[in-house]
Amino acid sequence: MADFGTTFERLELKYLIGEETAESIRRAIQPWCTPDAHNGSAPSGGYPIYSLYLDTPGREFYHAWRRGDADRVKLRVRSYDDPSLPAFLEMKRKTVDVIAKERVTIDPVTVEDAVAGFGRPLADTAEAWAILDRFAHFASRTGAEPVSAIRYEREAWVGGDDHYARVTFDRHVSVRPPNGFALHGDEGENWLPIDESWRFDQLRSGVVLELKCETLLPRWMSQIIETFELRARDFSKYCYGVETLHRREHGLPDPGLEVAPYV
Repeated sequence: MADFGTTFERLELKYLIGEETAESIRRAIQPWCTPDAHNGSAPSGGYPIYSLYLDTPGREFYHAWRRGDADRVKLRVRSYDDPSLPAFLEMKRKTVDVIAKERVTIDPVTVEDAVAGFGRPLADTAEAWAILDRFAHFASRTGAEPVSAIRYEREAWVGGDDHYARVTFDRHVSVRPPNGFALHGDEGENWLPIDESWRFDQLRSGVVLELKCETLLPRWMSQIIETFELRARDFSKYCYGVETLHRREHGLPDPGLEVAPYV
């Protein structure tokens, strides 16, 4: 997978759209973007992503999102279905729309040790060691533990003339309870959809569109937003996954347009 550095800031704008709009946007961005080199391994034309999310015993990271705190944090381990690829420990801090992200690559078989502070980065650099130490220290200080596993298929496009610009289409988003620090799990292992149609105000599940760039929005991205009249909507895969697991655990019905918070 492309690695845009271990520490960076960016804008992330999210939109919930239908497949027809996704196809139109795909055509519209082609003068400025090229497909990610890893597209094509999933039925959607993208590639599978697995994320193991950590939270405190009191789910403090989830509740910060539910309250709408301007400053909030997520901890996760990201991996892919290709066993030859590394895993990433990622700490994301969101302040309004700006994401500050640190990540370090590790061997996927060492995830639990790395989270506990006993791992080693694949890149033997001072920066990688510092990020690994900060991740492990923060996880230890907050008591963070695996809470949910999320998977989805991502179709990604990369801006050609920009230092960092990406357009991603995420589909088939689902969640399952964690199995320790296991990153994947069997394909049929209790995965529950979290991209239900009611979240998109449509008759069928849609697409999570994300526009990502440095802190200045490229003109072509602004044109996409204007042309398709996109309205930003928050879609937290982790937090909706927490609520889905909570409903299943307690036998609660699908809330439809009314979101049932985890309590």
